[in-house]
Amino acid sequence: MSYTTERIVVLSDAHVPYENKTAQELVVRWLEDFKPTILICNGDMIDFYPLSTFDREPSRRFDLAKDVLATQSYLNSL
Repeated sequence: MSYTTERIVVLSDAHVPYENKTAQELVVRWLEDFKPTILICNGDMIDFYPLSTFDREPSRRFDLAKDVLATQSYLNSL
């Protein structure tokens, strides 16, 4: 019987576009080194501020399309 070893990484709670850019860079560099065979994005990847009922700080206001594009860019970097 033959077994293979999977290298699994689970990421969550990035909250793009409010993610920590330094942490994001470190994760991407670590992923390049670790070379996982499976990458699971476990939720809360996008902040969805325009749809949120929490933290209605006007200085954080963006439109939904920008949040989606920023999240797409984040996921592409992974």
